[in-house]
Amino acid sequence: MALPIRNSRLRLSAGQVFWREVGAGVPVVFLHGSWADSEQWMPLLQVMGDRHHSLALDLLGFGESARPKIRYTLELETNVLTEWLDALRVEPAYFVAEGLGGWVATNFALRFPERVRGLVLLAPEGVSIAAGRWRGDRALIGRLPLLAWMLQLFAPCARLLGWRWVLRGLARRRQLRQFPAACQILFRRRSREIKAEQVSDRIPYLKAPVLILQGESASDPAVLALNQAYQKAPGAELAWVPGGDEPLQTEVGAIARHIQQFIQTH
Repeated sequence: MALPIRNSRLRLSAGQVFWREVGAGVPVVFLHGSWADSEQWMPLLQVMGDRHHSLALDLLGFGESARPKIRYTLELETNVLTEWLDALRVEPAYFVAEGLGGWVATNFALRFPERVRGLVLLAPEGVSIAAGRWRGDRALIGRLPLLAWMLQLFAPCARLLGWRWVLRGLARRRQLRQFPAACQILFRRRSREIKAEQVSDRIPYLKAPVLILQGESASDPAVLALNQAYQKAPGAELAWVPGGDEPLQTEVGAIARHIQQFIQTH
């Protein structure tokens, strides 16, 4: 029988945050991906809630947390995470994180190694990979969105002519506009500022054990590059799960087993 998941809110110095919580015991903190919020972890919380104290936070600017009109940075999100954990008096925890959440969790682990028992990461951001990765996304939501204007111009005939690239572009633009905080942290800032917050050169100094989960049929070069970069952590392990570039959407059971085994081992 699934345990009831509790929804909670807390006002921090930067704004109110929302999280989902279930279970008791060893704390496991879930941090969502770049284009998601804590709801993405609901299936895993249902599976793991009977064994662990599982907490899934909406980062500031995401989901049901506040969206103040401030400058979003990696350091801001790390500070919010720190203040939240302090307020809840969460003991050293395991962190399960995807995308942007993986970047935040890694930065937290580098800053407070004594507070992190282990990291389980899925395609974590925060490292230098192929240049121009976000060029198309930046063009879709820039101050002069010429590309977006062109897509909208062609939209009426795109379905008739089968121009799927137009429909994909418009769908991507809608997604990006739902996550302005992620856009700002990942690519809507000066490149020097983003590079200064990247953890590429600091990954070898991680003290917590690291498990990287990757889909067996993953093919996205960005996903593969991100996972490979994090394998430079001392003793990092790479585990394969069924699925492609986003196994979290389809392979909850396999991912839960890997997480539980990781916790038991470390």
